[in-house]
Amino acid sequence: MYCSRKTGKMEDHYKMDKHPIPCVQYTKTATDWTVSYANASALAMFGVNHHSKIAVTEFLFHETHSIDITLPSSIQLPDKRRLIVNAQRHSQETISIWLTDITDYTLPLELIATEAELLQERLNTSNKELEDFAYTASHDLQAPLRKIQSFARLLTDRHSANLGSQGLDYLNRITDSARHMESLVNDLLSFSRITRHDRNVFQRVSVLDILNNVISETNASQFAQIEITSQLDNPDIDVAPMQLFRLLQNIIENAIKFVRSDVEPRIQIELSEQLGRELSDMGVSADDKAYQVIRIVDNGVGFSDENAERIFRIFQRLHGKSEYPGTGIGLAICKKIVDNHKGAIKAQGVPMKGATFIIVLPVNQD
Repeated sequence: MYCSRKTGKMEDHYKMDKHPIPCVQYTKTATDWTVSYANASALAMFGVNHHSKIAVTEFLFHETHSIDITLPSSIQLPDKRRLIVNAQRHSQETISIWLTDITDYTLPLELIATEAELLQERLNTSNKELEDFAYTASHDLQAPLRKIQSFARLLTDRHSANLGSQGLDYLNRITDSARHMESLVNDLLSFSRITRHDRNVFQRVSVLDILNNVISETNASQFAQIEITSQLDNPDIDVAPMQLFRLLQNIIENAIKFVRSDVEPRIQIELSEQLGRELSDMGVSADDKAYQVIRIVDNGVGFSDENAERIFRIFQRLHGKSEYPGTGIGLAICKKIVDNHKGAIKAQGVPMKGATFIIVLPVNQD
């Protein structure tokens, strides 16, 4: 594919001229590089009848001269045509460049990219409509739910003696269902509010301060032995404080809820900072961007790793409501919060051994 080393100028140019792939040859003069030859295919590509008239000579050479001439490379000409370039240095004074016009092949890729942008825009619109619907539906459900709870309380307070044992059992079931519905509605509202809130609410706060507030507000230390280890030189991070509070609260409360009866509950929390390129398994960009890593480990009932992604989907539960209360929305809220912060979250578990949640958040929000 490359021009052969010169054995005779006339013979070499004759072979090149018959070649269907455009080829341009540069020769070094005392002051600069000039086009010393272009075969017929190259002249046709640039619409000229002599190599001295190739208008992009300087651009083409400077684009290709800096590349690794042992490998094919891609360049774009000023007229927007895209070429694949294969270059070979014959000597310190001679370079040959073979050109393949791939403009027609890249156009479909550009169309695909445009179509992908349109599909993403439609998806974003659809997601927003779903979030608005969830918010409205959850909000509108609160009024009839409050009436159910109010009348259930009135029946309990004023007429329990007349209901009998079976009537009281029915009433207790209504009350329990209403209480569960209230939790479900509140969690749905929380889920929808995460994406409805303005993204520009980020503040520079200490992740350690928020973590300590969570432990204090939930009284977590009364239910489990908690150990915090920090390797952070600076715990400050750009976050939406209330969202980070909810994220840590949900995971710590899960660690308290899903405990084993045969061991004392223990929660280990490790804080560190790593670069994106050190976190390839978390799916963040492999660059030098700084991330805070929050690792929360418990010794509870755990779960099978095959459910590690499922638990972040809305309404997904691994246990029955009779075993552990909840709506199946808490970890979906966590995932949504992490996504809002352009971070990542990952879960690992071993049945009857415990669970580990790894949260990765950018130190700075760009």
